[in-house]
Amino acid sequence: MTLQNWQVDLAEKGYAVIPDVLTPDECLSLENGFWNFWRRLSGGLLKKEDSETWRIIYDFFPLHGMLSQHFSIGHMQEIWNVRSHERVKSVFETIWGTDDLVVSFDGASTGFAPEVTGRGWHRKDWLHIDQSPHRSDFECIQAWVTAEEVGTGDGTLMVLEGSHKLHAEFAKHFGLKKDKAYRSDWLKLTPEQNQWYRDQGCAELAIECPKGSMVLWDSRTVHAGRSPLKGRATPRNRFVAYVCMMPASRMQPIEWNKKQRACLEGRVTNHWAASRVKLFPKSPRTYGKPLPVIPNYEPPHLTHEQARLAGWPNPEECPLTIEDREERLRGVELALREMDVGKKRSKRKLPS
Repeated sequence: MTLQNWQVDLAEKGYAVIPDVLTPDECLSLENGFWNFWRRLSGGLLKKEDSETWRIIYDFFPLHGMLSQHFSIGHMQEIWNVRSHERVKSVFETIWGTDDLVVSFDGASTGFAPEVTGRGWHRKDWLHIDQSPHRSDFECIQAWVTAEEVGTGDGTLMVLEGSHKLHAEFAKHFGLKKDKAYRSDWLKLTPEQNQWYRDQGCAELAIECPKGSMVLWDSRTVHAGRSPLKGRATPRNRFVAYVCMMPASRMQPIEWNKKQRACLEGRVTNHWAASRVKLFPKSPRTYGKPLPVIPNYEPPHLTHEQARLAGWPNPEECPLTIEDREERLRGVELALREMDVGKKRSKRKLPS
């Protein structure tokens, strides 16, 4: 079998860029989805046409100034359309050798130009790995799709090229594999660990790509999001949808219900689509500051294919496939009540 260029890059470098996954019209649709999301979340205060309002995004405490993992952003209709996009899903089908996949309910990245807002420039690095040092075999490929061009100095993904191949050696060198404190699937590198990778020849690279591109990376690859750099040539906003898919066969029985409930409640999860699904809190850390009033979750309208990706083996059972909005809302409410009843029954069956 002849490997595609992106497959070679992913295997050798630990990352890959696939251009033209979205058309220009699809990029515009995704971008408009972000604008509409923030306008609705802010009660109409944040407006695309009024750049003086863009700073309002910081009232919602985005992580590192651009990453949002709350407020149901991962269930934006336009992000669901990206997840089920033929050219997006086919990449994961190629990676896993199956079309029976489930998708994560990742967050999204919104970065308004610091030249406009006065905030959001890159300040510090947070290079990390997203797979525990206790497990060094291949397990997961993460990705994002961008609605906007990513040029020199723009907010982007930073990677240490080839670092995924050193995952086991890294864990052994620093004595992490047998240390229970390092079981987590998120590990921020210390300066010493960062330097170790560089001493092994892993060069730091900032991803640049045209709008509509899909960027992939191995979870063992050392990486981090980076905000825009001061002095860049062109002010530019950032609109990125995160996507990760894994085979449905890797789902544990308890995770089907967990994913379904998360989708119905509009919860955002980590990048693990199966096996290690974790939900982010309903609200971000505010450090004692108040949050604005948050509007009710507006459940997306899913196709049968999207419902399968969300975790419904039989999409007919997913109330989000109901086309009429009011009926869909009633269906979601009923499904959640039935889940609660089932949960109570299960608890009563447990031995005392």
